[in-house]
Amino acid sequence: MVDNKIKGAFFSKNIRTKYANTSESQLFQLLEEYLEPYPTTTRVRKLDSILYTYPSIKIPVLKLALKYVKKTTNIEEYKCIHAQINNNLHDLKTVNEDEWVKETEDWARLKLENLRYLAEQANNNKVKRSNIMDTVDIYLSLGDYQLALRKLGNLKEYNLPALTPEYHMKAAEIHFQLKNWENTCKNTAKVLGKSDDSIDKHLLVQAQLMHAFALLNSSKSKSGRVYEGIETLLSINLQDFASTSDLFTSIKDVAFCITLSSVKYFSRTELKELLDDARFQDYETAAPECRGLVSSFLALKYDSFYDVLKQNETTIGFNDWIIEDISTTLMVINHRAVLAYVYPFSSIELKTMACSFNTDITTVERLVRDVLMQHNLGFKIDGINKILNVSNKNLEALQYEKTEKLVGDFYRNAKIALLNSLSK
Repeated sequence: MVDNKIKGAFFSKNIRTKYANTSESQLFQLLEEYLEPYPTTTRVRKLDSILYTYPSIKIPVLKLALKYVKKTTNIEEYKCIHAQINNNLHDLKTVNEDEWVKETEDWARLKLENLRYLAEQANNNKVKRSNIMDTVDIYLSLGDYQLALRKLGNLKEYNLPALTPEYHMKAAEIHFQLKNWENTCKNTAKVLGKSDDSIDKHLLVQAQLMHAFALLNSSKSKSGRVYEGIETLLSINLQDFASTSDLFTSIKDVAFCITLSSVKYFSRTELKELLDDARFQDYETAAPECRGLVSSFLALKYDSFYDVLKQNETTIGFNDWIIEDISTTLMVINHRAVLAYVYPFSSIELKTMACSFNTDITTVERLVRDVLMQHNLGFKIDGINKILNVSNKNLEALQYEKTEKLVGDFYRNAKIALLNSLSK
């Protein structure tokens, strides 16, 4: 019988229907426990990613998002969530809470009028600059990111010194909210290009996190960008990270992102180097499981590897550094696991392999067929004795250290297929 702990990890295509049979009260409890450590604005953004990944639980996620967004001043996000609820609840229309919207709009109007008055009274560019930045913050809090970007552009009207790190970080924050990863990278790169001593350490942490997130999530993401993103995360001072308030992520989220991204892209040599990297070891305090994941993968102990994934399914499954691409991430890792296991041998007992992967023979046979066919490897399976025979000639051409192109091709094809399925 298939171990359910492993089945969910192997068949990553099923992840989009995960939690479909979980009751709404259980989901609320699960999500609230996961989101509790994060600032309210981060909770809303994480729920947006969760909504994309798990469409089968759309309504509970939207209801929880509505609860949290009302604790902010983000009117645009509120209207978007409210509209989605009404579009999906055909038998129950929620009441549009005009009073909350009106109170928030009145608050913003008073703030903006006060800033305009102060700007008119200002007699130097420094004060005017400060007022513009405060105005941008208000539009950011309202969720009007396009207007915030236009207001930020007003700074160019003044004869000021070179644009400051604070300016670039504000621009990066706006583009980050708009999911414009290219412009996010451009602005954070200008901050990171400064000497570490020239900018506030907490601003530096924020820039490093945004820069890495944008690199890893860009639609143009190539292996070089992934390496740069991981290197940026490893270079963060974790003491400064821990002392920086209101960040959009946590050290544990980042630790799992580094781990799964590395397992997905790194060669075996690079994974061994990662384990020896003192910067990666620093993350172990927040996520000691991550070292076990890399070690198990390298040792071909896939039963342990998938067991750790299962034990941390909430941390991984709701992690917005990972989840919008989690299906393809898990499929690529599955492929790499099979290739690494098969590589040293010309003949393998499927029963032995099934034990190593903690699953049954039928499951592992189907997985092996899919992977070896995808990578154009010649093979035969003895259906009676359940023996896998692989062509040595083809295996010699497929060194595990050089599978990045094959894995990358599969990753891109899988992502295209996933996007096509979502558009139907």
